[in-house]
Amino acid sequence: MSDQPLILYIEDNPDNRMLVYRVLRAEGFDIHSVPDGRTGLNFLEQQIPNLILMDINLPEIDGYTLTTLLKNRPELSHVPIIALTANVMKGDR
Repeated sequence: MSDQPLILYIEDNPDNRMLVYRVLRAEGFDIHSVPDGRTGLNFLEQQIPNLILMDINLPEIDGYTLTTLLKNRPELSHVPIIALTANVMKGDR
């Protein structure tokens, strides 16, 4: 296990996952990426990260729903969640 802060990145786009992974690893972070919310939930059963980066438009469970689920779990309610999304239109906010 690393002494570096652990970041969980939930993103369905493999190119985005690889980009963020490379950038954060280069800065010394321990990062674990998963392709969807269900896989993220499975990971969170095993380990609690210091930070969660999450896409909004995820398959099966969208980022809004997943954030609500996570914030309602006492063991995860303290973990910051940052939304990362390619949505840039005003209506996407």
